Amino acid sequence: MSNHNVTDFKMNKQTKEKDRKHVSTRAEDFSLATTSKSKYGAIEILLSVIDNVTQAVFITDLSGCIKWINPSATRISGYDEKELLGANMSILKSDHQDQHFYEKLWDEINDSGYWEGEIWNRRKDRVVYLQWLSIYAIKDDLGETKAFLALCTDLSEKENFLAALNRSSFYDNLTGLPNQAQLRKSISDVTDSLVSKDSKHYFVALNIDRFSYINMSYGYSFGDKLLIEIGKRISGKLRDKDNVFRLSSDLFVLIFRDVPSVDTLINIVNRISDLICMPYSIDGKQVSITASYGISLYPDDGQDYDELMQNAEIALRVAKESGKNTFKFFSQTMNEKATKWIKLGNELQDAILKNDMRVYYQIQVENGTGIIKGAEALVRWKHEKYGILSPCDFIPYAEISGLIIPLGYWIIENIFMLIKDFKDRDLPTIKYSINLSSKQIVEKNLVDEILKLTNLYDIDPAQVEFEITESSAMENTERTFSVFRTLKDHGFTLAIDDFGTGYSSLSYLADFPVDVLKIDRSFISNIDKKDNQRRITTAILSMAETIGLKTVAEGVETIEEVEFLNEKTCDLLQGYYFSKPVDKESFEQLLLEKR
Repeated sequence: MSNHNVTDFKMNKQTKEKDRKHVSTRAEDFSLATTSKSKYGAIEILLSVIDNVTQAVFITDLSGCIKWINPSATRISGYDEKELLGANMSILKSDHQDQHFYEKLWDEINDSGYWEGEIWNRRKDRVVYLQWLSIYAIKDDLGETKAFLALCTDLSEKENFLAALNRSSFYDNLTGLPNQAQLRKSISDVTDSLVSKDSKHYFVALNIDRFSYINMSYGYSFGDKLLIEIGKRISGKLRDKDNVFRLSSDLFVLIFRDVPSVDTLINIVNRISDLICMPYSIDGKQVSITASYGISLYPDDGQDYDELMQNAEIALRVAKESGKNTFKFFSQTMNEKATKWIKLGNELQDAILKNDMRVYYQIQVENGTGIIKGAEALVRWKHEKYGILSPCDFIPYAEISGLIIPLGYWIIENIFMLIKDFKDRDLPTIKYSINLSSKQIVEKNLVDEILKLTNLYDIDPAQVEFEITESSAMENTERTFSVFRTLKDHGFTLAIDDFGTGYSSLSYLADFPVDVLKIDRSFISNIDKKDNQRRITTAILSMAETIGLKTVAEGVETIEEVEFLNEKTCDLLQGYYFSKPVDKESFEQLLLEKR
């Protein structure tokens, strides 16, 4: 802020038409207030100028009692002339400055006869505003102070502009919630506070499950409105000391300060989760959602923004991998797993080139007979240090890095090679199920490459079933439909994996060129003991039969589950009850035993 005051003179043309008698009276008042000995005509001219400046002008006596004002004083303060004249200047006091401030102000006036600076005042409507105030001591010929002149420039417009600029820097434009910059500042406030060292503060990364499908199904405008409503719901239930921030898209972060115990935090997160899961009504449509949560603790899990956020997001990823709609706390075990995950990701490309990957096979048996009718191909990594690694150790990195594309082709080619080998050796002919990721689906050369490999190894497409998870199918429905339609036209079988965990939309099942539904293991596990799971599974099987789809039950592990499914119309059963995934040699032995 500049230390000099710029006065904007705005001469009102109507001034010349003012009532001369009124001007004379104000001139006399002005003369008395200032004890000026100037000629009356000069005072009239000066008065005309002062009456038309945008600054508020006050003249007070030595005790601060207001003796004279200009029209801008009433406009800016909100008080009328009768309320101001005779009142003390303290009528404008906002209490935003302490006594020390005023002591320094008057010390400077007494020393130099002048003070200027920023000061907060209060209007009649109690609104506090910022102004630039200049105070002058009016002295007589002997140097004695007889009155004070105050010039006040309203800075509220500038302040509003700065506030808006500040808000755009620290608040999310869509939801109005504090953004990442504000989050970083808030975490710094927590970690820099000496008092907080003895307290526990939790940082919760909250991510909406399958939010991309909301955008895809209802449109981005609908998704934006949903995010706004989510922000409002969370904000409305937080304590004064807690905060919610929006970082990006559907990622929110919550800070819970001074939480007495982990049990208390769990109760808080459960309440937030229940709140988020309540149905939303937007643009005449209703939608229900779930969310996943990753939690880090200060000071145990980190001492600064980067550590705390990294660890909360690691925990969030674990929650997502655990099936979503849950929360996970960060721990050292999670951190070690993340470090290992990054290390393996860096080694993955070489592993593909060096042929360190392996295909394992899990058999699918005919319901009721136990005859092997198919097998799902599952990739493993034979790591020189860690041994045989499961897909969850490296597939997430392969998806993010794009290595899923060459890895996917490697899997397809190895299965085609096995099919040709078994055919040449007259081993039993069954169907092989191969997983496709959403990244592979959008690969423009996917179908052409599959057909090239089909011709190269002389494969009967009827022996190959390509499957995609329900959620992946919904990421790009148009592209998935196109790829599936082309593959089906060439004789391949198509399946939807993990059915029941995504949108479970009958409309897309009716439209998609799929042949098989694979029922997710979460519905099969302990199905003999859970009424709700039995009803859902029975309904899925009945629906699939009605629209002419084959069905595979995944994750069958107990005789009770087998017996339940034996009574249903499920076509194939897959799970540890029959066999865990095995390598090529063991798989060949299973085929020979159960041919």
